[in-house]
Amino acid sequence: MSDEIICVIYARTACDNIHHASVEEQLQMCRTYAAQRGFEIVGEYADAGVSGISPNKPALNRLENDVLGRKIDKVIVKDVARLHRGEPLDYADQLARKFQKFGTEIVFIDSFPSQ
Repeated sequence: MSDEIICVIYARTACDNIHHASVEEQLQMCRTYAAQRGFEIVGEYADAGVSGISPNKPALNRLENDVLGRKIDKVIVKDVARLHRGEPLDYADQLARKFQKFGTEIVFIDSFPSQ
């Protein structure tokens, strides 16, 4: 049995501008974080041009299905706002608890979104 930590990355942005990291920048930050810790990245999920308040995030929906269907140890995300903005305010916590039931941890590399 392998001791490798199996990871995926999730990135999202409503638009690319100078105030927020683009999807590619988020992915690169998460890749660097994973590499520094010896985590193997087996997949990347990205919702580009999707509002954080939208309930329809196709890549996040695929990620949820993959967590439920196979072994993923960690989901690396730049910050909590990449998962959701708006109501419900505890959505990220709800998602983290759901993932934990399947042995998957969500890791945020930044505590708060950069402004």
